[in-house]
Amino acid sequence: NELPADFEENRLKGENENYVCQMIRNDSITEFVVYVNKNNYSLNSYINPSDYETNSFILENETTTLIEYAAFFDSIQIFQYLRLNNAKITPSLWLYAIHSNNPELIQILEEYHVEMPDIEECMNEAMKCHHNEVFEYIRNNYTQFLNEEQNKWNDLGLEYYNFSYIEYNMINKESLLNLCKFDYYHFVEFLLE
Repeated sequence: NELPADFEENRLKGENENYVCQMIRNDSITEFVVYVNKNNYSLNSYINPSDYETNSFILENETTTLIEYAAFFDSIQIFQYLRLNNAKITPSLWLYAIHSNNPELIQILEEYHVEMPDIEECMNEAMKCHHNEVFEYIRNNYTQFLNEEQNKWNDLGLEYYNFSYIEYNMINKESLLNLCKFDYYHFVEFLLE
């Protein structure tokens, strides 16, 4: 099989090469509006999968909508256009907005009373992305009914190499399995000594 002419360029970018995706990532609102109107493109469409995509979150979520993709890439103008033109708003938008690390998107979701899908899942996603301000915001504003164990955040801090949430006084023999699993060999050596 012969490779497309732009194969190497797209492979190096590691992003969806679809024109709609490019416009969203660049938050090119004028081009986007012209394109969707001219092509009678549904604002509730899903992003077509791409062999070039490398982001694990996008790859895991095969049914990403245009508004979710806009939230993920912090394309606030296109996000607002889609929202104002009745694109479907779902709780999953929280996870995409967490990836954007944009407080304005979080605020919009709150203003429109978009229900958070699962508080712990959102906190895990914020920790995984190292978006610690978002993590703390959710922790301070949404966890009143959550049984929060510091040990859980310590373990997640270890898993995602988010050192802000690793309590070194909690690293002990009980955490040895996670230390081995996530390649903290210096800590393992220390505990074994």
